[in-house]
Amino acid sequence: MREWQDDLYEAVSRHAGLLRFGPRRERLSRGEYRSRMAAREQHAMDERRAAEARKTREAAEGLKRVADGLFELGNEQLAEIAAERAALNEEKERDETLRRENAHQAEANVARARQLDAQERSLRDAREDLVAQKKEIAEKEKIADRRYRSADAVLATVDLLEKGGPTPDQVAELLKAAPVQANENVRAKLARMRRAPHAAVRMAEMFGAVLTRLRATAQDEAETLVENERRELAEGLDAVARVTNFAAELIARFVPPASRENEHGKLRKLLMNVARVKTRNERRKRDDKSRGGDER
Repeated sequence: MREWQDDLYEAVSRHAGLLRFGPRRERLSRGEYRSRMAAREQHAMDERRAAEARKTREAAEGLKRVADGLFELGNEQLAEIAAERAALNEEKERDETLRRENAHQAEANVARARQLDAQERSLRDAREDLVAQKKEIAEKEKIADRRYRSADAVLATVDLLEKGGPTPDQVAELLKAAPVQANENVRAKLARMRRAPHAAVRMAEMFGAVLTRLRATAQDEAETLVENERRELAEGLDAVARVTNFAAELIARFVPPASRENEHGKLRKLLMNVARVKTRNERRKRDDKSRGGDER
């Protein structure tokens, strides 16, 4: 069953930007899980853009091949017309000497020459159109290649940052010169990122902004937790002081002087045990509440 779920994830869910396991299985906090989920969604989107760019480039290459074929065909037809025109000119020269004897043939040849001239002009216009189409196809191919390089650079940036390597603010510096201690995998990713450095830097900035927001949220939650613990500790100490004073009054009233020190020691030990149990229970409740929020 698990293998079937793994295959389904690799074939469908992964490309939709989903993760294989939840935060509890991955042992992640809610912020870390949201960060990884956002990165996976961005990764899936970039993969789709890269696939679209590849399709566009393949379509442009197909159009280019068709245009090249039409261009060659036009050249062949122009050559045939030129050869036919040369032959016709020779025939016109002979017709000049035979014009009086064969005036009708001469007129037919003149009409044919006009027709060939019109065909030649039409083919030349078509050739100019083909040249313009080839330029347009070449421009589309450049755009498709540029989009492909940008998408590939974004994917490489996400992979590099996801592996726990450099921080987002180090990406711009790494693109200038790879560190000597970088392994072959990191160097390969940096090479892909240098093909479209602006896209890589933009992706790193987006990644850094997400991390900054997560850190700010985590800091606010930590400050709130510390304040709650400080308040609970103050309340607990106040309660312990009241209980201690009350118990001291009882000891002073009912316990002989020789046994009072021993009873005070027992009281302190009992209150310390109660404080430890209460603190442990409160922390367990907060931890359970925090884990429940992360799982949601």
